This record gives sequence, C-alpha cells and structure tokens, in this order.
Amino acid sequence: MSHTYLRYSLRDTFGVITSPESNAVLTSHGKLAVAGALEDIVIWNLKQGVQTARLKGPQGGGVVTVLATTPLDGSSQLASGHSDGTIRLWNLHGADDSTEAVTTLSGHTAAVSAVAFNRIGSLLASGSFDTDIVVWDVVAEAGLYKLRGHKDAITGCLFLERSQRLVTSSKDTLVKVWDHETQHCVQTCVGHRNEVWSLDVNATETRVVTGSADNKLRVYDLPTSEEGDAASAGDGESKDGGGTSDEVLRSMYVFLVMLTPCRLHMCRFVILVLECVPTCVYLCPRVPARAPNGSWRVCGPTRGSLY
Repeated sequence: MSHTYLRYSLRDTFGVITSPESNAVLTSHGKLAVAGALEDIVIWNLKQGVQTARLKGPQGGGVVTVLATTPLDGSSQLASGHSDGTIRLWNLHGADDSTEAVTTLSGHTAAVSAVAFNRIGSLLASGSFDTDIVVWDVVAEAGLYKLRGHKDAITGCLFLERSQRLVTSSKDTLVKVWDHETQHCVQTCVGHRNEVWSLDVNATETRVVTGSADNKLRVYDLPTSEEGDAASAGDGESKDGGGTSDEVLRSMYVFLVMLTPCRLHMCRFVILVLECVPTCVYLCPRVPARAPNGSWRVCGPTRGSLY
C-alpha cells in the first residue's frame, strides 16, 4: 500500500480567516471585504484575493459580533460591535496591522447584535442582546439617546433619511419605527409570527423588506414626504392587509420563501410565493436577479419590477 499522503507537508497557516459570530461587509467602493476573526478584524483585497490588514482587538476584549460600514461613497468608516457590549470605530483609509480603533463606545450590557450608520456617517445606531437601541453621535463620539421597547435581542437597524426615522427588528417578532425628534416609537409592525432576522431598504427609500424565521418576506411601502407629514406621534400598530394614513410602513406584499431544485441548471433556487394572489416569483442563482435597468428578472407567471 502506497502512503502518498506522506509526500505532503504543512507549508503555511493562515489563522482564523473569519468567525461565525460576525458578518462580513464590503467597503463603499466595493474593493475591500471586512470580516470578523474572533477578537480581530481582517481586511481583504477582493481583486487580488489577499489579506491587506488585520486590525487587532485589545487583550481580553470581546469577539467581534457585527460589522457595518458607511454607505457614503469614498467613506472609510467602520463600526464593529463586540460580545462585551462595546462598539469600536475604525478608519480603514490606509489601514495596516498597526491601525488602532479611533474610539470605543460603551453603552450596552450584553453583546452587540446590530450596528448601522446613517447615509453620511454622522450617526450610528446599535442594538444588543440587552434589547436596547442606542443612537450615537459619531463626530462627538458620544451617545445621544437610548430607545427601549423590544422584548428580545435586536437583530437589525436602519436609518430612513427622508423621514428622519429609525427602523429596528428583533427576535420578539416585531418591527418598530422610531422618531428621532421625539425619541419614541411611532409604529409597531406585528405581521411576522417568528423572529425577524433581517431588514433592508432600497436606495430610493420607497420599500422596506423584512425577513423572518417564519419563511416569509414582508415588503412595506414608505409614504411620500407629503404623506409622511401626516404620520401620528403615537405608537401605532400595523397588521396584515394594508394600513392607514398615519402609518410610516404600509404592508404591500407577503412572500413565502421556499428552496426547490432548478431542473434547467441542476441547482437550488428560491421560490417567492405571493400570499395575497396565486403568483410565484422564481429566482435562480444562475440567472442575474436584476436586469440592466435595475428591475428584477422574473422567470415565472409574474412580470415587472418589485422595486
């Protein structure tokens, strides 16, 4: 018996490339990928496929749990949330192995589970397993206010620049909308029946999409500026089947997400089933999801653009 495996020997060790506790994000120009690697943060050059820097966390600091970059083109800001409840701000411009955090923000009593910048990077929202949301002034490096209302860990945050609102999701199945001026919840969406794990908004801020462990995607409509002026300052409740004029988020579509084999490409693709009408949207990973004009490519009974 020939032991051919004995011909091979260890050449190099790369260490931890990424850790499952953290997400990975792209910089605003799309040239660098940033990932958490236990207590450290690793920066990768996507074109060259090499590691350009490893940002070292302090000795005894918590592992990286979530990352976020500024949406503004050309910005180099990075926020990292950690399991010890702290948030660190970094400047990625010219970052190398010796780069240190610009500042450390402390305001949570449990691991940070969500961070998000506003569009210009002047504000940062953070959510935690302690169920609190903190809005920070990035320039002053200080907390502005704390929002309480969720009953379980925060899973997502996003700023609505047009209406000056903050949207948060949580494992308590709720999606909440907060007003920056009053610092109170102005709407609670109760459509999901299980933990809400993600949310996002399109570039023009006309749609908000939430994803849940109940295998459903919910698409909400955002009102125009004229309609937004009529939003009430009280805590409203949004249920399935439409909304009233005082709601910030108005339920539009509910998709049931399923995975099924693609007979054409022999791969798995997603079926989005619209609950309100018997319509399916088929999204195959071998087919570009978006057409050049920005609309969704749909290979099924439905045609047109979801956005």
